[in-house]
Amino acid sequence: MKKSNVREKIRNGETIVSARCCYTDPEIIGLMAMLGYHYVWVCTEHRRFEASMLAALTQTCVLNGADIVVRLRPSNYSDIGTLLDSGVTGIMIPQVKGPEEVREVVAAMKFPPEGNRGCGGTSIDSDYGLTPPKEYFRTANENNFLIAQVEDPEVVEHIEEIAAIDGVDVLFVGPGDLSLSMGLVGQPDHPELLKIMQRVVRACQDHGKVAGIASGLPQIPAQMEMGFRLFSAASDFRSVHNGLCEARSGLEALNIKFNGSA
Repeated sequence: MKKSNVREKIRNGETIVSARCCYTDPEIIGLMAMLGYHYVWVCTEHRRFEASMLAALTQTCVLNGADIVVRLRPSNYSDIGTLLDSGVTGIMIPQVKGPEEVREVVAAMKFPPEGNRGCGGTSIDSDYGLTPPKEYFRTANENNFLIAQVEDPEVVEHIEEIAAIDGVDVLFVGPGDLSLSMGLVGQPDHPELLKIMQRVVRACQDHGKVAGIASGLPQIPAQMEMGFRLFSAASDFRSVHNGLCEARSGLEALNIKFNGSA
């Protein structure tokens, strides 16, 4: 099976960068992978992906050199085995409330004795059954990784306990949802938000885990200084949106009128 470059970077203490895939075009996710992003993540929490399309996106991403991460719908952990069988290496769980649900996900991701994942044995993850079972179980457990999101005030008191769980690799701060749930929308530098970010970084450093965050390029230097090592700062939607807006601005400067222009 393919080794995870993200797990390798976690072990080596390297910075990790990702891009988000919003569209169902394998060519876009393939381009993201070929451009060198360490992993591409697909969100099934807010968007619906058919199983066959998700499998196509996964294979295209992996074949072009990147790991793929799937963000689950809350409490929908029954799909974990199928996703890992298809070649997904990372699982992201949103809206984490406490350590027990995280332990449940870890158990679903790992083969015994580390968890209770069932063995299909003939999937792409096992090289279609060509990898000897003992080797497959060991390397699968070594290569998949879990990203637990910190985006709800309820989880803050459990941050240290979650960071200490074997099988958790990244605590990932979602500033948008966290600020929304705290009534601090539009205040990214609010002291209460910064306090939680610093607590996440400390917990990760204390337990040998990685602190990640959804970010924009201008914020990354300060976040790196704070101790974050994993950044999600690009997406296909954002790239298309920014490119179209840039072209429109340039054309409007030439007095070309667009639909909706006054």
